Amino acid sequence: PRLIRRLSLQGGYPVDCLSSMSMDVSHTCSLVVLGDVARPKGIPFYMFKRLRVLDLEDNKDIQDSHLQGICEQLSLRVRYLGLKGTRIRKLPQEMRKLKHLEILYVGSTRISELPQEIGELKHLRILDVRNTDITELPLQIRELQHLHTLDVRNTPISELPPQVGKLQNLKIMCVRSTGVRELPKEIGELNHLQTLDVRNTRVRELPWQAGQISQSLRVLAGDSGDGVRLPEGVCEALINGIPGATRAKCREVLSIAIIDRFGPPLVGIFKVPGSHMRIPKMIKDHFRVLSCLDIRLCHKLEDDDQKFLAEMPNLQTLVLRFEALPRQPITINGTGFQMLESFRVDSRLPRIAFHEDAMPNLKLLEFKFYAGPASNDAIGITNLKSLQKVVFRCSPWYKSDAPGISA
Repeated sequence: PRLIRRLSLQGGYPVDCLSSMSMDVSHTCSLVVLGDVARPKGIPFYMFKRLRVLDLEDNKDIQDSHLQGICEQLSLRVRYLGLKGTRIRKLPQEMRKLKHLEILYVGSTRISELPQEIGELKHLRILDVRNTDITELPLQIRELQHLHTLDVRNTPISELPPQVGKLQNLKIMCVRSTGVRELPKEIGELNHLQTLDVRNTRVRELPWQAGQISQSLRVLAGDSGDGVRLPEGVCEALINGIPGATRAKCREVLSIAIIDRFGPPLVGIFKVPGSHMRIPKMIKDHFRVLSCLDIRLCHKLEDDDQKFLAEMPNLQTLVLRFEALPRQPITINGTGFQMLESFRVDSRLPRIAFHEDAMPNLKLLEFKFYAGPASNDAIGITNLKSLQKVVFRCSPWYKSDAPGISA
């Protein structure tokens, strides 16, 4: 018989073939069941002795009793279980058997609670319960020490238990479109948290203890209208880094301008308020790990500031805005900016010169310019080897035939 490593069963396919001599599923690692496959409850899951991935997404024939029987048959080696869009209302206690489960998708189902046994899935890395009727997270969630992603968006959850502070490896937490009003102070213990999405919630301020996560947090996605106020520690750093800033002004700016939606879901940009002669010390001291940065400078990018930007290890999106036209073109050589994929320049004229091997992974280059003298300086776009798209934007307040714009 043929050894089947990956198997997909689609609507109307008979399951009797699995017991025939022509198909050996004892070595099958991945099983996807699409649609109503001759009553999936009749699939002999016990035959899949090395199964790692089981995807039952959108299978309307899967209900609670079927899932209980499936869990009883499943191999202990299963790492991925996808139940999105099925008709299950609760997870069975038998799920505790899946000791090595790493990814659990139960989004868009009818479940209203997570069992206490969820805490026994010690190797779980991703828990996705979006678009369900779950109203709270069990206290046992603290046992999930390997959890990397927690997604509870579009659920009736109104508060997070303080036990989430025990999730020491959590990097992504999404509570978007929930009833959550405030985050527990224990969130400050999440030293590896990189993305926090609180859009369309009533969260308007992070607890002061959250100031401890400023070294790891890269994306804070909040509503652009009311914004999210940052902790006092970060606010103090901003005051020290921005000339003329006051506490009241700082908190006002932080709650409106510093977090700005940009790009696809769960991607945000850190927008520094005000205009600066240099990159603020606060950015250099506390936010070197940012993946997206938007900053306005008065007239030039100093050499040491450019070096700092080039050496930011995670920088993928950079927006530079200039109040005045730089006297000399900004020269970008082949050193640094290794992760940068999107570069946007807002200036009177795009006075940038790219040398050979500059920004090796840059895919998007965008200029927004206004008016000024024509220049014969070569931009060197052909040196950007990974470039896929170039965008030129012109302010409607200036005529399109202005010398600088035409050039």
